[in-house]
Amino acid sequence: MNKIVAIVLLLILVIGLVLNNSYKTSINRARVLSAFESLISLEKTAQDLYAHNQLGTFINWAYVIVNSNILTYVGLDKVEDVLYIAPGDSPDYPANQFILCIFISELDFDGYVAPTATSSGEKSRLCKLVTITDGGLNSQCSVLKDSELDLPRKYWPADCD
Repeated sequence: MNKIVAIVLLLILVIGLVLNNSYKTSINRARVLSAFESLISLEKTAQDLYAHNQLGTFINWAYVIVNSNILTYVGLDKVEDVLYIAPGDSPDYPANQFILCIFISELDFDGYVAPTATSSGEKSRLCKLVTITDGGLNSQCSVLKDSELDLPRKYWPADCD
């Protein structure tokens, strides 16, 4: 009888752990999806500036000046910081590309360190790489050098690319 009770309790514990992990994954994905809307808004702002031949070394977005190659605090819901790398402003990317990144707050998984006003955190960054072509602009979700800052792909939104 005691063995049966122990087995039942063990099964309940295992099921609870599995459900808790699934719940945390779902919550993280929902938070990333919410933050992704900010990245789309930032990208639209940059694309509009490009269309009007005004994309330069900074973007005015969400009442904040986002300078190229500088981590910028924005303090939005789910988005703590942003990064913009202007076309030709990095030796890692050609002059026909620019990068837009958000640093997502309020996630909960192993290895995640939340970004702050002065720090990018770890495993919190989601980026879009925008390529300027003869046919217009093409964008896709991206990472910067596959560093510890990048959000694990399993949390990327399904329509990220």
